[in-house]
This record gives sequence, structure tokens and C-alpha cells, in this order.
Amino acid sequence: MKDGRPFRIPTLVPAIKEDGSCINLHDGLCQIHPVAPFGCAFFDCGPERGNLSQYGLVQVYQAWQDKDNLYPRIWQHLFDMGKVQLPAEILRRLMLDEIEETNAS
Repeated sequence: MKDGRPFRIPTLVPAIKEDGSCINLHDGLCQIHPVAPFGCAFFDCGPERGNLSQYGLVQVYQAWQDKDNLYPRIWQHLFDMGKVQLPAEILRRLMLDEIEETNAS
């Protein structure tokens, strides 16, 4: 939130499979955590630990304020290549739909 309004901070995230789940998720288990990239380290699927996701977003936001910072430059390069991701709320819905469909079978 900024000035009482929600806004998005452009972040780097792993690619996804057709069902909306992370490419590193196999049989319901994350296979990337032993070598966790920044996004996974700060935005865990499990319970929040010490406001890490909030801290991570603050760091990403601050990186965006410095246009010479490598983070926004990498993001822009990937964006220019068409490597964009759906918003998190849509990805969550896709994954929940997939789980419900699997459980119904």
C-alpha cells in the first residue's frame, strides 16, 4: 500500500507450468529450496517467518528507486523479451482449480 492504495512492485519470479504452479514444484514439494533464489527465500509457501516477505518487498521496492540497480534492469530485460507472469491472485486461482479438479477425479 502507498498513500492508502494498493500497488504492484515488479518482481522476478520463477516460470510456471500450465496449471499455474511453479516449475520447481513436483509432487507437491518444492525442489528449489536447497538452492533457493531470492524470491523463494523471501516469499516462502509456508508460514510467514519474521515478516520476510514484507522485508523482501521493501528491498525490491528500494531497488526500483535506483534505475542503475541490476534488479530493475534484469526485470526490464525479461519484460522486453515477453517473459512476464500473471498476477499472483490469478496463479493461486489456477492452482486451486487444478487441485479441486484432481481431488474430484
